[in-house]
Formats: sequence, structure tokens, C-alpha cells
Amino acid sequence: MSEGSKNVKGKHIFDRAGVGGHATVSERAVVRGNAHVHGSSKVSGDAKVYDNAQVYRLAQVYDNAMVFGDAHVFDDALVCGCAKVGGDSRVYENAMVFGDAHVFADAVVRGEAVVRGNAKIGGTAKILGGIWNGSEGEITEGTWMAPGVQANVREKHICHDAEVYDNAEVYEDAVVRGEASVHDDAVVCGAAEVSGDVVVWGNAKVSGNAKVSGYAKVSGYAMVQGAAEVFDNAQVRGHAQVNGEAVVWGKALVCGYVVVSGCAQVYQNAQVRGHAQVGGRARVFGGAKVCGYARVDGSALVYENAEVASKAVVRDNATVRGKAQVSGAAHVRGNASVRGNASVLGCALVFGCARVFGKALVRENAEVYGNAHVRGDAQVRGTACIGGTARILGGTWDGSEGVVTEGTWVAPGVPYRAEEEQDENRQRSNN
Repeated sequence: MSEGSKNVKGKHIFDRAGVGGHATVSERAVVRGNAHVHGSSKVSGDAKVYDNAQVYRLAQVYDNAMVFGDAHVFDDALVCGCAKVGGDSRVYENAMVFGDAHVFADAVVRGEAVVRGNAKIGGTAKILGGIWNGSEGEITEGTWMAPGVQANVREKHICHDAEVYDNAEVYEDAVVRGEASVHDDAVVCGAAEVSGDVVVWGNAKVSGNAKVSGYAKVSGYAMVQGAAEVFDNAQVRGHAQVNGEAVVWGKALVCGYVVVSGCAQVYQNAQVRGHAQVGGRARVFGGAKVCGYARVDGSALVYENAEVASKAVVRDNATVRGKAQVSGAAHVRGNASVRGNASVLGCALVFGCARVFGKALVRENAEVYGNAHVRGDAQVRGTACIGGTARILGGTWDGSEGVVTEGTWVAPGVPYRAEEEQDENRQRSNN
């Protein structure tokens, strides 16, 4: 399929329609009205997206397909042929709609469902799987795993005093038990388990082999998936994702567009917000905060009341603790440690086995590395390089003193003399 020119205003895009992100509209395709195509989606051929419709994430619409009204087509969904998707319907996950099929009203087509031929899916029908070709007649209600196979949610998926209501769905091998509540448009699927006094609501999704238990809350558009676990009084909300084998527990809060992945752990009273990422085997705990676009990875530890913010990166076996702050585009890596009331800001680098503590400040383009220590009220800034076995106890270092790799210094050019300090202490005691 040759795409030719893309996203041309007046050729592909009309009225107040928008195309954003990495999305493409090509060939003779048209987006008009208030429609929006974004993410990494593709609209091509003679396809039309109009009214208030949206196509996003990795979805594709092509051939003579039409998406209109307030319909949404997203995830890896595919709409092609002469298919029509309209009304307030939703087509997503890996669903396919093609041929002369029509999805309309408040219908939902999702999962691995295939809607083709002359199939008509409308009303409040929810199609979770199977192949639908029109021979089953118009479907306007019920939740269906396949033609003739209606999902028996209550008997199979809901145990004890658990509640599932509103437009919430529980399907595949998922289980909701205890006194858990799943409501609004939330989804629990795969082999996921929701138990205890958990509440899952909004458009949240718990899938795969994930487990949510205790008094945890999952809300908004949050996703808990893979083999991830969320328990105790933890909260996952907004557009946050917890996946892989990650664990969120205690009174931890994960919100915004955060991703917690790998075998990472966020617990106790820690908070991960904004667009931050915590991955690998990293741990964020105590009252620590990771926010902005910050990233904590590898086997790094961020704990006590430390904060990693902005676009800072803490990785490998690095440690940030106490009331320390790492912000800006700073990197702390290797076996480095930042603690106490120290700050690493700007584009500063702290790596190797370096230590920054006390009220020390490392900022701008400064580097601290090797086995160096920066402590007290020292300021290392500009293009300063402190490495080797150097010990910086105070003063302002801006790079004009050259690379410092040894000695113990009170300030640039002022070495620390232990003998003089001992003499002063003896004189004080004698007086």
C-alpha cells in the first residue's frame, strides 16, 4: 500500500479535524469535522473518519471503511473493507471489523473478535470474541464470547460478596471475589484476580495474571497487567501502568502516566507521579517521591524522603536517600550514593562509587566520580570534575581549578589539615 503524501491539510484533513502524534492519513483518506486521529494509528485508502470519531494508538482504518459519530477505534483494532463504525461504539484491543459489517449505537467489539460479512452489532451489545458474519442476525444486547455463547459472568467470575455493576466487565478466566467491587467501565480479564476489599472503577483494567488485593484501589484509565501485584492500601490511578512482575503495596500511590515495570517495587508511603518510570529491580519506598519524567531503573534504591524529579535518571546500583534531591537532567548511576540534604541538579553526573552527602550541591555540568566524596556545604558546579579519592568538604568548585582526583579540601586551594584542627581542639580544652 503506497502511502504517498501524508497528513496534508485540504487534501486529507478538513474542518476542525486533527491528526497528531505519529499518526498518518494517506492516499485518498479523509478526516473531517471534529474527528481526531492520533497515536501511531493509520488511516489510508478511501477511508473516512468524521464527526467526533477518534482513531488512535495502533489502530488502522483503510479501504472504504468509515468511522463516524462518537465512535472510537483504538489499540490494535482494524476496520477495513466497506465496514462502518458509528454511534458511540468502541472497537479496540485486537478486534477486526471488515466486509460490509456495521457496528453502531453503544456497542463494544473487543478482544480477538472478528465482525465481518453483513454482521450488525448495535444497541448495548458487547462482543468479546468469536467470528460474526451476519448469519446470527442483528445483535443489540448481551455480552458474548462467540455467536450463541453468552458470557455467564455471575456464575463463573464473581464469588462471595463481590460486586460487578454498571458497564464493568469480567471475562475469560478472571475472578472477582471477597468483597471486591468492580464498576463503571472497568474491566477484569485474562487470568487476573481481584479480591479482598479492592475497588476497581472508571476505565481501569486488570488483566493477564495480575492480582489486586487487600484494600487497594485501581481507577481512572489505570492498567495492572502481566504478573503485576497491587495490594494493601496502594492506589494506582490516572493513566498509570503497572506491568511485568512489578509490585505496588503499602500506602504507595502510582498515578498520572507513570509506568512501573519489570520487577520494580513501590511501597510504604512512596509516590510515583507524572510521566515517571520505575523499572528493572529498582525500589522506591519510605516517603520517597519520583515525579516528572524521571526514571529509576536497574537495582537503584530511592527511599526515606528522597525525591527524583524532572528528567533525572537514577540507575544501576545507585542510592538516593534521606532528604536528597536529584532533579533536572542529572544522572546518578553505578554504585554512587546521594544522601542527607544533598542535591544533584542540572546536567550533573554522579557515578562510580562517588558519595554526595551533607548539604552538598552538585549542579550544572559538574561530575563527581570514582571514589570521591563531596560533603558539608560544598558546591560543585560549572564544569568541575571531582574524582579519584578526592574529598571535598566545602567551598565552591567551578572547574577553573582543574580536575581534582586526590587530597582533602576545605575549598579550592585550601587543603584540610587534620593536625591543625587537633591543635585547635587541644587549645580549646586547655582553656
